[in-house]
Amino acid sequence: MVLIFGLVTLGLLGFAWVAVDYIRLKRLPPAKLIAVLYHRLWRYGKRLQASALEGETPYEFADSLGQRVDQLTYPMREAVADHLSPAALEARQLAELVVLAQYSPHPLSREAPSQARRLWRHLSWRLLLLWISTRLTPNRIRPPAPVSRPFDAGFRGDVRL
Repeated sequence: MVLIFGLVTLGLLGFAWVAVDYIRLKRLPPAKLIAVLYHRLWRYGKRLQASALEGETPYEFADSLGQRVDQLTYPMREAVADHLSPAALEARQLAELVVLAQYSPHPLSREAPSQARRLWRHLSWRLLLLWISTRLTPNRIRPPAPVSRPFDAGFRGDVRL
């Protein structure tokens, strides 16, 4: 009985959290909304061990996250991978909105905020499920490929001419 009560309470709290977050996001100005969603995407990228470097452009980050999503969905069953793999495209679409919001001389379209919220609604669940899968099956998932830097490639402490 206590377990059922706890699960119901947890479910209601989760639903309330999602509803309050949706209302909060709906009230934000369009540019701020897109910046908040991109920051959330960036945090998910770090959790999934995608290359989330400070100086990356939104497009570079979205490509890096897309590659990581491909790595994580590769060993999964086809039905699950088919459901989660659109996260790469959705991340790219959100990055496009970020670039438009930050760098375009034109104002965002009237549809941009609703498009961003819709993208995030789908993308956040996909990324959450990917993150949970990395916690449940850490041995089946390949680690991310190391990021090569031109200035340290091949450097082992000796001077090369």
